[in-house]
Amino acid sequence: MAFSVIPTLQGQAAIAAAIAGTAPLTLSSLVVGDGNGAAITPLETQTALYGPRATLGIQSAVRSGNQVTVTGIVDQNTGGFTIREFGLIDANGLLLFVGSTPETQKLTIAEGAFDELTIQAVIVVSETANIFINASPGSFATQDFVFQAIPPFATDQETIDGQLLTKMTHPHGVAAAIQAVVSPGRLLHIGSF
Repeated sequence: MAFSVIPTLQGQAAIAAAIAGTAPLTLSSLVVGDGNGAAITPLETQTALYGPRATLGIQSAVRSGNQVTVTGIVDQNTGGFTIREFGLIDANGLLLFVGSTPETQKLTIAEGAFDELTIQAVIVVSETANIFINASPGSFATQDFVFQAIPPFATDQETIDGQLLTKMTHPHGVAAAIQAVVSPGRLLHIGSF
């Protein structure tokens, strides 16, 4: 069986509106289900999962070209079922994308399993500019946020020169700076990098 994610009819309309610039497409949650006990084939006419079991906040979204990878995490307290299907819900509660996944048993702490399960949906559309993701409060940071929030690493030469006002240094750069002050005839080895 092939596993896939497709836009529903509501999703197709939302994508068309986003591309036309008339309404942004805003994804707000990821829902997982058990398919009512059987493997499913995603249908564009679906408005809900066959057997919804848990709604998850979106933990991250990464854009790359014409695709968006949306991630949700099923925590260790959620489970007691087999995941066979998932969907992406917009801010209005509409199922915009539906997907099938290999059967994955999700146990809970009460069942003796201390695991979290990461679900990723890769959406490919012709234009991603007007697709917005609402990350859950208290969620993990998106890659875009991290790249904007953390300054870039300094090069070894910038570390040696002490140009660190707007950049962070890497341990390799620190080793290079120390090595630069050690006399040329002596070799200083600091750890393995």
